[in-house]
Amino acid sequence: GFKKTNVPKATFHLLKDYMGVRSFGGIMVYTLFIIVGSNLLSNVPMVILIVDYIKCLPGVQGLDSKDYNIVAGLLLAWVSTVAGNFTLIGSVANLIVAEKAKRHINYNLNFFSYLLFGFTSSVVVLFLGLPVIYGLGIAVVHI
Repeated sequence: GFKKTNVPKATFHLLKDYMGVRSFGGIMVYTLFIIVGSNLLSNVPMVILIVDYIKCLPGVQGLDSKDYNIVAGLLLAWVSTVAGNFTLIGSVANLIVAEKAKRHINYNLNFFSYLLFGFTSSVVVLFLGLPVIYGLGIAVVHI
């Protein structure tokens, strides 16, 4: 499928020097990469396609590389989960809800009506929660 096109891998490697887990800018680029990928591919396929490459991010090599590799993985899991709520196609669960709404209450939850809710709530959750999740990730690796 899509993995054989090498698009996810090539895009990851093209952006990897700008992504990382030791700087604010790197975390923001990494987060945006996950958000976009999760909404183009859906969140689960996105994780499957890039999880093996997070060890290549700047900042996950060196003496404490295991720690930052774990943080990068935790960020991938959390951001992709929340990012799946940005759009109707970002997560299979969203599509199931839309189908049930149409069938049971005759409500057509379309891409744009969902986007109004999904985008707004996801942005708030992501950017308020990101520092907390990052801090928890750092704490977890030092337990």
